[in-house]
Amino acid sequence: MSQMAHAMLGDSGKRTLGTNAPNFDGTQPCKGMDTEMFFPAPERLLESKKFLKTVCKSCSFQNPCLQWALDNKELGIWAGTDEKDRHSIKRRKI
Repeated sequence: MSQMAHAMLGDSGKRTLGTNAPNFDGTQPCKGMDTEMFFPAPERLLESKKFLKTVCKSCSFQNPCLQWALDNKELGIWAGTDEKDRHSIKRRKI
């Protein structure tokens, strides 16, 4: 798999790998992780986010991943940030 292990909701309502995800080199620590981690139920958001922050912290693609999420208004957790975090980041840049 050459895309990050992020997902989006398909027409069926099931989570599938998104074709809009950025292409990286396949060495990212999130490669092969369960996509449910990136789109947790609200009651698991903090737990998933805390875990993924540690995963993303060691990733050399954290900045491009975050930029992709900001530019494309992605849902879910990208680069260890959720939508609320990214909204705050965008507001600070303005």
